[in-house]
Amino acid sequence: MPPPRRAGAGDTSAFFAATLVLWAVSVGFEIGARGRRELAAVAAGFAFFQAANTAIRAAVSRDPLFVNTAVSLLHSSLTSASVIFVLLCQWRTKGLENMFQHEELVGSSWIGAYSALCFSCGYFAYDQLDMLRYRLYSGWIPGILMHHLILLICFTLALYRNVTINYLILTLLCEHHPRRGRSLISHFCGSVVTIAPLRQCHDRDALHILARKEIEENGWIP
Repeated sequence: MPPPRRAGAGDTSAFFAATLVLWAVSVGFEIGARGRRELAAVAAGFAFFQAANTAIRAAVSRDPLFVNTAVSLLHSSLTSASVIFVLLCQWRTKGLENMFQHEELVGSSWIGAYSALCFSCGYFAYDQLDMLRYRLYSGWIPGILMHHLILLICFTLALYRNVTINYLILTLLCEHHPRRGRSLISHFCGSVVTIAPLRQCHDRDALHILARKEIEENGWIP
């Protein structure tokens, strides 16, 4: 079950929910009214990660934090693999010495880079919605929600204007981080320990402390 609503959480969630709705309307307008069919990959990314959320919730665990972390790990893995693939293809085509020039990073778009950025933009919209739905944030100005909002604005404007696509693709390499995997394992082990203390994990207190530390470092509320 979602955690109880805190004082002020309604105002915070209302603001970020409104910005997410405005973003969705903007993207829908670009696709439907202006014929920007290439932006359909944004909607595809949102639908894909929402489907992954539903599958994990049905097959593995219904805990909102576990599901959110698992989908986040899926996104970081897929994104890193796609960016590496784009870079390797570009390396073979233009050579390493020409790949990272300013004009190339700002004014050009590598093959596959635009679609990969659209897909990740859809993920950040999904993740923003998931965190709002289950209130996986803390504080009056939640850092994780601000992070997603800024990324959605920057990514979407870049996609609309078709600029800095290659630069933003390189920043997605930062999405892959071992902490996500450790957080997922720690949280899962902590849940298993609660059910079967000696069968799966032997140091109950240490695992719960580790899980709590990872959660707090990511700005999440269990």
